[in-house]
Amino acid sequence: MATYNAKTVEQLVSSIESDLADNNAGLISAKDVRDNMAEVAFSIPYIVASGDWESVGTQFVSNLYLKTTVDEDTTSGGIVIVESGIQFQSAEGGGELQVRAYPGPTGIKHDELDNLDLDSHLQYFNLDGSRTVQGNLGIEDNWINSSGNNVLSGHGLRFEHAASDEEIVHVGDDSYLKFDSDNSELRTGVSTAQAWINFNSVSGVTEGTTVTVNSSYNISMVERVMENGVPQAGKFRIYFKPNLFDNSLHISAIGTSNARQSNAVGEDFDQNTVSCVVRTPEYVTFYVQDDTNAFRDAEVNDLMVFGVPSGVTPDSAPVVRYQQS
Repeated sequence: MATYNAKTVEQLVSSIESDLADNNAGLISAKDVRDNMAEVAFSIPYIVASGDWESVGTQFVSNLYLKTTVDEDTTSGGIVIVESGIQFQSAEGGGELQVRAYPGPTGIKHDELDNLDLDSHLQYFNLDGSRTVQGNLGIEDNWINSSGNNVLSGHGLRFEHAASDEEIVHVGDDSYLKFDSDNSELRTGVSTAQAWINFNSVSGVTEGTTVTVNSSYNISMVERVMENGVPQAGKFRIYFKPNLFDNSLHISAIGTSNARQSNAVGEDFDQNTVSCVVRTPEYVTFYVQDDTNAFRDAEVNDLMVFGVPSGVTPDSAPVVRYQQS
């Protein structure tokens, strides 16, 4: 059996014009006619499929192939033009007729789809903040309310990624924490102690040499006061961590001391006075005197410091008035 090659329309026409001369001289053989007819028959599936082809063995009886276009020039290849629609056969034996062209991902209008409200994707959060939450955000049985504001003022919470190791949760001006267990409220961080310390001060062979810090918060150093090169009993400076306060007038310091060398039993205390007279943004003084006005070391010393930290807006001064007797 002869072997035939699929040819394009142009190749077939050229072969016919070459082999089947336009004369009656008897120069046309039966083989010339047979070969050209066979090549036409062999090429029909390819010609019907696309008008041209790029690979052998892709007859229209299997799949429909169209020549690749060059960039956006469809004239160099081929396109499928369907006037009656397309129907996909499903496993159940039928399929709906598709008569509308697919507009592409940027051409679909979501509001025209079935089973959607006017805004089809309320559950999506746009990164640019253009879509706000229309209702409460549910996390299993826990909820975040929907009245948040994207600035520092207003209601709700705002989350700020300040650095790779720092996250800040902002509470709006008109928002505060309320605890359901007892209805207590927390409206500002200024109401908590900004610094505190518990330490021991025990006199040794040299008066006032030993200090042990048991626990502390926002305290950087405990310094004994020296006079003429001698450490003094019951006289200290308590230093805060840097930049904790920017105004000493905003500091309220409360100190206590048991003024004894032992804390073994509850009765181990004496009459004493703790003063924190000097208050600066860097430190407060912590002086302990017994009932004889002598400065004393003691086993238990406590200091709590309240105030407005750096960068925090203080409350306006309260009204002061005098009541007539």
